[in-house]
Amino acid sequence: MKLDKMLSSGTSVILAKFLGKKVPLAVGWELTHKCNHTCKYCITCNKFNNELTTKQIFKIVDELKEMGCQVIGYTGGEALLRNDLKQIIHYTKKKGIYVMLTTNGGLVPEKINDILEVDNVQLTLDGPKRINDLQREKGMYDETIKAIKIFKENSIKTTLNCVITKYNQDHVPQILAEAEELGVSIAFQPVAKNLKQLVPDAKKYRKALDYLISEKENGNKNLNQSISILKHISRWPNESPITCAAGIIYCRIDPEGYVAPCNMIYQESKVNELNAAKVGFKNAFNNLPKMDCKECWHHSRLDLNFIYNFDINTILSVAKHQ
Repeated sequence: MKLDKMLSSGTSVILAKFLGKKVPLAVGWELTHKCNHTCKYCITCNKFNNELTTKQIFKIVDELKEMGCQVIGYTGGEALLRNDLKQIIHYTKKKGIYVMLTTNGGLVPEKINDILEVDNVQLTLDGPKRINDLQREKGMYDETIKAIKIFKENSIKTTLNCVITKYNQDHVPQILAEAEELGVSIAFQPVAKNLKQLVPDAKKYRKALDYLISEKENGNKNLNQSISILKHISRWPNESPITCAAGIIYCRIDPEGYVAPCNMIYQESKVNELNAAKVGFKNAFNNLPKMDCKECWHHSRLDLNFIYNFDINTILSVAKHQ
């Protein structure tokens, strides 16, 4: 992200923190719940939704720009299944908003021309081939590696995410080493605790996090998380409260246009009709409830929460990896 935008974002965080001025600096936007794969830990994909039209999306992007949005992260499902993704990305970039894209990589070879304008793309790598495909789906490891190579050929900044489960809890050093070999940064997070069939052993998880903390302290440049966040997620599965910035400097939009503080909480938005296409994004965002979560483990939400709490390690880490 350019320096002027970083400074603007910093000012907005200060206003939000101390004067209560809500600004949607970063928005995660699920364009669709349709997906070409079925990963074991996914709880949203392939649900039926009346997806927003291209015109409705453009209107919401206009509102986001007017309200000071700096970053939109388009995701799914699989966002590449939207035939209008190229137009959506182009329109967002034209508005001067930084565009991130999350994809599983499977459609990248045939859709690369649709996403050449993105600033940053995120893929998931959950282990060596056998482990990755066990907890995701057969063939996805090869798709991910191929997508990384295509992005590098097209000079598109690429980052990885790894969800730690009982399947890959012993492979964290190998996963980090592979990210280094591929020349991309990576962030780690534990699987959702309600997915009990995937939850890692607490002791093995802690051992993995101790390793990551040690690597970060020794200057590992591919580990895309601050030391503060790594220490925070190392406390899993115990509660680890943090002042939450959801609904204050960031939020989530679902395929139908419902606005929620984060992707873990949509039901209240639907009950209260907080739909950007129906009542306008500004109205929906300003009526989001204040969050008081007892724990948060998702790496991108933690980045924003720690920035909101002025954690210097996280601020420098995010600035470095954008």
